[in-house]
Amino acid sequence: MPILKNSRHEKFCIEAAKGSTLKEAAVLAGYKDNCNLAYNTGKLIKRPEIKERLEELKQLTEDQFVKSRLEILQALGKIIDKGNDGNKIRACQLSAHMQGFLEDTINIKSTKQAEELSDEDLKAFISSVKV
Repeated sequence: MPILKNSRHEKFCIEAAKGSTLKEAAVLAGYKDNCNLAYNTGKLIKRPEIKERLEELKQLTEDQFVKSRLEILQALGKIIDKGNDGNKIRACQLSAHMQGFLEDTINIKSTKQAEELSDEDLKAFISSVKV
């Protein structure tokens, strides 16, 4: 769907797709924050062209997020393959955290110091946290 002809409608859709509440999106789009805002926003969101554009923008935003996340994970994979030991360990931690395998606090117990871990040890750690 092309950009909406009404610039306030387009701005409303963009702000709502970015995660603003409908009221916030309306105000950011230039609508007055007064006693009629909730009523007018309710009417606005029911318009077919607004619904369609908002869904399109939400999908674009989600696709961009997924693409960015994938690019970050790929970059971490390159560090794991070719980085120095300290960077490899941190890249493993970040990758596992991004994939939901680790909580905010990371406690890894090992009988070896990080510098003593071989590439095989690191790869074994990585494969142990992947699904």
